[in-house]
Amino acid sequence: ARSDERILQLFRMMNQMFEKHKESRRRHICIHTPIIIPVWSQVRMVEDDLMYSTFLEVYENHCSRNDREADLPITYFKEQLNQAISGQISPEAVVDLRLQAYNEITKNLVNDNIFSQYMYKTLPSGNHTWAFKKQFAIQLALSSFMSYMLQIGGRSPNKILFAKNTGKIFQTDFHPAYDANGLIEFNEPVPFRLTRNMQAFFSHGVEGLIVSSMCAAAQAVASPKVRIYRTNT
Repeated sequence: ARSDERILQLFRMMNQMFEKHKESRRRHICIHTPIIIPVWSQVRMVEDDLMYSTFLEVYENHCSRNDREADLPITYFKEQLNQAISGQISPEAVVDLRLQAYNEITKNLVNDNIFSQYMYKTLPSGNHTWAFKKQFAIQLALSSFMSYMLQIGGRSPNKILFAKNTGKIFQTDFHPAYDANGLIEFNEPVPFRLTRNMQAFFSHGVEGLIVSSMCAAAQAVASPKVRIYRTNT
């Protein structure tokens, strides 16, 4: 719970930086910071909204609608890597085997339009879809930027919540992991989460709004003219 409090304090300070920087202020860049009340060391109450959903719920909804097991991609991937676990193939061939299994899963089990279909059926009109995409792209850019800057991994679909009416994003367990020496432990090859479904939903927004928002956020944080002063309230 203390880690969540410190992360939210950091986010609020960074929102002040975004407010003081011209490019981030022009794009209305602001990290969503819900209210969190710690109860005791391992328990906290988080501000909730009925419109919040996770990417895991979107995927499970798709599997339920198509009468398919949600764990089928994981089961298939493990079955394909049984040869690597038993030592039947060389370590060099494991990478090719993993890539082949991934391609089969994306081709036959998990389409790249699952999230798009869900949102198009949820949002009532084209105006709502445009507003949602814009806000969701900014929030995803900030989330990716923070994941890269703080070296935060483990961004599984059940840990990413988004508001279906506003596009705001909130991530649970969003804090760095430390090893026995007190150093940040980060072993993931990709520093943030940008999946095929997200890219298909945004189409050209990845190279447009997401990239520009990430650059504006980085400029605001690195700008030598921005100073945050601690004030007592």
